[in-house]
Amino acid sequence: MIFARGVKTPMPAYHLHYETSEGRCAWCWSPFPRAEPHAVVTAARPPHLRLDLHAPCWDVYRAVSGVDLGPVGSSRDWTPPKIEALRVAAGLTVRAFTKQVGISEPAL
Repeated sequence: MIFARGVKTPMPAYHLHYETSEGRCAWCWSPFPRAEPHAVVTAARPPHLRLDLHAPCWDVYRAVSGVDLGPVGSSRDWTPPKIEALRVAAGLTVRAFTKQVGISEPAL
């Protein structure tokens, strides 16, 4: 959770809504069932990476990604295997991933 300036109540570090559309889950890469809504998660602050996830996959992603930590997380929260699992699950190349998160390839 992050805190808005001057506000004592926590704000989520992401926006979450549900929609029904075609596509694949960013975590397990399985297609979405046609009539079943799935979670759409975007960061509250740039970069606004959009992730479409099955509801159970959102729970797993949330648990391993540290997304609830927002800017208060530390580098200890993001181990190399955890970062690589996130990149692979999102279906991004190293170049695309570093561009989305705003860092250089050597920094990754």
